[in-house]
Amino acid sequence: MKRNILSLLFGLLLLGSIFAENEGQSPALWWGIAPAATLPLGLNASYFSTGVTVDISGEYVIPAWHGFAPLFRTNFSYVPLSVSGVGAFYQAAGAIGAEYRFNLFAPFTGRVFADLGYSFVDLITHVSSSAGYFFENNGFTEAGAGLSYPLSPNIALRFDVFYTYYFQLYGSLNLSLGVAFTTTPQTAPGTVQPSGRPRLLDISDIHLGSVFPIFHAYYDDHPVGSAMVKNTGAKPLTDVRVGFIIKQYMDGPKESATIAELKPGETREVPLYALFKSTILDVTEPTKVTAEVDAAYKESDGSQNQAAATATVRVYDRNAMTWDDDRKAAAFVSAKDPWVLAISNNVTAMVRDLRNPGVVKNLETAIAFHDALRIYGLAYSPNPSTPYSYTSTHPETVDFLKFPRQTLTYRAGDCSDFSILYASFFESVGIETAFITVPGHIFMAINLDLSPGEAKAELAESGDLIYMDGKSWLPIETTIRDRGLLDAWGEAAREWKQGLADKTAAFYPMHEAWKIYQPVGLAADNTSVQIPAQDLVRLAFGAELSKVVDNEITSRVKSLDQEIQKEPTPKALNSRGVVYARFSRLEPAEKDFLAAVKVKTDYVYALLNLGNLAALRSDTRTSYEYYSRAVQAAPGNTRALLELAGAAAAMGKRDEADADYASAKKIDPQLAERYQAPGQEPRGGTRASEADTRSADWTEE
Repeated sequence: MKRNILSLLFGLLLLGSIFAENEGQSPALWWGIAPAATLPLGLNASYFSTGVTVDISGEYVIPAWHGFAPLFRTNFSYVPLSVSGVGAFYQAAGAIGAEYRFNLFAPFTGRVFADLGYSFVDLITHVSSSAGYFFENNGFTEAGAGLSYPLSPNIALRFDVFYTYYFQLYGSLNLSLGVAFTTTPQTAPGTVQPSGRPRLLDISDIHLGSVFPIFHAYYDDHPVGSAMVKNTGAKPLTDVRVGFIIKQYMDGPKESATIAELKPGETREVPLYALFKSTILDVTEPTKVTAEVDAAYKESDGSQNQAAATATVRVYDRNAMTWDDDRKAAAFVSAKDPWVLAISNNVTAMVRDLRNPGVVKNLETAIAFHDALRIYGLAYSPNPSTPYSYTSTHPETVDFLKFPRQTLTYRAGDCSDFSILYASFFESVGIETAFITVPGHIFMAINLDLSPGEAKAELAESGDLIYMDGKSWLPIETTIRDRGLLDAWGEAAREWKQGLADKTAAFYPMHEAWKIYQPVGLAADNTSVQIPAQDLVRLAFGAELSKVVDNEITSRVKSLDQEIQKEPTPKALNSRGVVYARFSRLEPAEKDFLAAVKVKTDYVYALLNLGNLAALRSDTRTSYEYYSRAVQAAPGNTRALLELAGAAAAMGKRDEADADYASAKKIDPQLAERYQAPGQEPRGGTRASEADTRSADWTEE
């Protein structure tokens, strides 16, 4: 008996799992459990008394079947017998059948059902002469109707009335009250059991573009495609909610559109959005997958219904992109990639003590990064199958772009790969970048953090800069691998100017592009990158920086040289010396300052600069002497008094230092409050760091 019961239960559960494995569009497996009162009625009713039954059922609802659903049931019954001397019988039964669901009035749902099954009866007798067990197995059939009331989207109360006929044994009327539930998420509120009436919403004309994993965040608020929804009924549909899902790459459907009311015969085009998991970046080969568009809606009677349709979509690999919008390349710029950070931070530290105070800081960083990547051994290698020169002019063609770590791994790339790599390096140290495109080519630029006016004053080659929105940009041709930054800058400037003349150049600031195409990086993989050799980086950086310094000095002293040749005035000599001093060429600077003092012994500007030179060399006594001569030459010169106060304090002459500072403060309180002399405590809230830069304030008439 027990073995038969277990076999029946196992078979029914297996049947349920088969239904679940062959689900259609938006299916739901509903389970029910209900105690029931069993009232003998019909054949042999007089031999039986009222009993109890526990009924367990399962229905698998497939919307496309229009209300029909397969049904399987099992129940356990206890029925006392009214015959004298006989106690009761216990019964385990199982059946399969079908049901039809329909909406009554909101929120109730009705159903009718019928099934055919087999029972195992254990008859217990209590006869005075003997006691024993008699077993009888019977087939049976039953039919009935029920009513459901939703408690939540996944749970409902259920009341059923059904008649059971056990062949050649007896019949009974059964009344049950229980619950029905499903573990399949029900997104729509209202009737819990999906309606079986015909669908009144049609989903058609699903148009999906290809999915590019690099833009997985982009599709959250930019549609991946569209679909048409149509009310095919005679009454309005309300609260229409359309969702989209690709199950392999999404945690759940993305609600794409909500329509308050869809009139009879009305058609609407709805966008389809997707929120992909980051694991979509693991896709390394193009593939086709199934996407599903689902819709939940309310019918005119308030009941809830659903519709769904599927379509095929191509998902490309993580390196794929089309050039219909050049800003898309910004998504590959990975400023936080571990390999990028390792090289950029190490190179920055390598050249820190070689920097020149007269050179724009971001220009120096560009020199360092360009030389470091040349030493790293990157080779320019256009993609033979999809070169940028072709894909950029054929936006429908899918290109293969490398992430920065991949370019560093392969040590090769084309113009797009190198532009992405360079931009990643600069962004990793906080320098803003931009992409520049001309027909068949892409390169990049960096923001110098200078206004156009400042850039024109500080750079001899300011004509080779790009001025956009109050910013000064230095362009870089990243494919030049055998020459220094000056050549890469010059070539990029030429390309930009030609593109402007032809009206074919485009400029895309990275941070603006990131607002649309968020940056994406490869996951950390516990690998490490080889840092370029420090001695080679320093050697190359020093050589290129020297070229920049020579160029800047030459452009500035050219007119002064001509003036000095005609007449070596103190002003011209001092001004040329200041140019040398600002670029740390201290020997020629000192020569010019001494020459100016020789022409005019009390020339205060040259005396102050000679004092600054001595202070830089930590020669406090000499700096004190020059500052003293400057004060004697110009007792009312605030800068001379402040410099002398600093030198006096450094020599331990505190009283003299305080007196000089007080005199300066009377003449120019604002300058005195901002100034800190060497060896003195900060005055007026002056930052201690100002003492480090004070001696570089070279003075001119």
